[in-house]
Amino acid sequence: MTAAELSPQNASAQIERARALIANGNNAKAVPVLQRALTVDPSSPDAKYQLALAFQASGQEQQSIPFFRRLSLPIRVTRQHSPI
Repeated sequence: MTAAELSPQNASAQIERARALIANGNNAKAVPVLQRALTVDPSSPDAKYQLALAFQASGQEQQSIPFFRRLSLPIRVTRQHSPI
């Protein structure tokens, strides 16, 4: 048994299992694993990112877009001071 199977309520274990699936080219199989990780930890940026990549790599680009958007960080603009 894998850690993900032993700990279905452990988001990190689910993410690691999904990474192994992705590494072996099983992107479509990684999708439900990552969805489970997000059910356990809805705020996990790692799960969102990996799920977006898995959707994209399995030809489901439209499903990946919302997850990529949720990861967008606000751009901070700082004022440049003019030399005196």
